[in-house]
Amino acid sequence: FVQQQIRRGNSGRALALTGKDIMAVHQSSPDRSLQTGVLDTAIANGQATLSCWIYRASDNAALTVYFTGTGSYERDVAVRVLPKSGRVAYAEAERWRETDRVVPVAQWTPITIEVNLDARSYSASVGESSTPICRQVSYAPPTDRYITQHGVDTVQIKVPSYRVFNALMFVPPEGSKEIVYLDDVSVKWVPTLHFAKPGKQKLVEANFENGQPGSTQLGHP
Repeated sequence: FVQQQIRRGNSGRALALTGKDIMAVHQSSPDRSLQTGVLDTAIANGQATLSCWIYRASDNAALTVYFTGTGSYERDVAVRVLPKSGRVAYAEAERWRETDRVVPVAQWTPITIEVNLDARSYSASVGESSTPICRQVSYAPPTDRYITQHGVDTVQIKVPSYRVFNALMFVPPEGSKEIVYLDDVSVKWVPTLHFAKPGKQKLVEANFENGQPGSTQLGHP
């Protein structure tokens, strides 16, 4: 829920998470292969950076951060803050690799996940000094993708496959009553442009800083 008692900085609001996960989704697609496809272009190449600040209210507070996609909700690009120790682990395929990096209690701490989609790998860091958690960890390739032509649903057409990163998941331990606060979440994408030069104008920005305490309406363009 949105609250303002514990927040990063002197203004705005932050999210308090207890026992239930929260997800942010960018309704987007890598191409226009579907007749009912969405208009926004998904993160499917280039460099994408997820940054967020978390605050552990107690020793038992924990959180897993996933940078994933709405196609399959893969879980191999992720960072986990463990309860009690506060140590940080990272995902490698289906395994978790624990490190000696720590997110302390009662202190705002940044976590950053950088995805190199062209190299199909990710790196992560923690703290204001960007202490490395992991570097260039490979993630799984995309699965085959098929579409059907409208009215001819029995004929499948194979189209190019992409690992798409258009969803964020912040997941505390299920049923936990320990509070983790979340603030200043951002995703920056620098696409690989094959046919056009980068522009200088920001087209859209959304945040929850103007949300009312207790509100569940989080997106405010």
